[in-house]
Amino acid sequence: IASFCDEVSEREITVDVSTVPGFIACDPHMMQRAVTNVLQNAVRFSPFGGTVTVSLTEVEGQFSLSIVDEGKGIEPQYLERVTEPYFQVDGQIEGTGLGLTITKEILERHGGGIVVASPSAGSEEGGTQVTLRMPVATPPKVLAVDDSPTIRAALKLQLSRAGYAVTLASNGREALKYIEQEKPDVLIVDSIMPEMNGEELILELKSRHDQRTL
Repeated sequence: IASFCDEVSEREITVDVSTVPGFIACDPHMMQRAVTNVLQNAVRFSPFGGTVTVSLTEVEGQFSLSIVDEGKGIEPQYLERVTEPYFQVDGQIEGTGLGLTITKEILERHGGGIVVASPSAGSEEGGTQVTLRMPVATPPKVLAVDDSPTIRAALKLQLSRAGYAVTLASNGREALKYIEQEKPDVLIVDSIMPEMNGEELILELKSRHDQRTL
């Protein structure tokens, strides 16, 4: 949204966003481009002072990102063609006609897809709903190491809310035992701890060839 916030502000468009935590395995720049293409269309074809609704849900191992505008909608005979290269609805003068084509290609490369509906779901008057579907990825595993029970609890709460799979350890030795059994993707370490502090833990991990990519 930040990339075209001037257009949103000038046209007094409200962007209503709701999400759920989770992860997808993707090229972040390509996925940002895919979502931006749809958002720009939604803003461009919304009436002055309208609302664009963005909602992310998870159903049966897939994320569904729904982007709904309050524009006049798309005629039924055009719906199946809107993702074709250079296709533009009659009378449309803005854009290149490639935005949804590129979005579809990016999503399909990531094992997902795109669905365009008009009128949007729940509306009988108009509007367009574009739904981007992407497979859910396994959450990254985080090992948080701190001797304070309060800090460990706070870290687990915040990281779990963000969708991470969190394991806790109270010192470096406990952390090493866990890492030997199941290697985490991310390590958060306190610097001052009993038995083995954060610096000692990091040095020990660096000395182990099989742990250098942690």
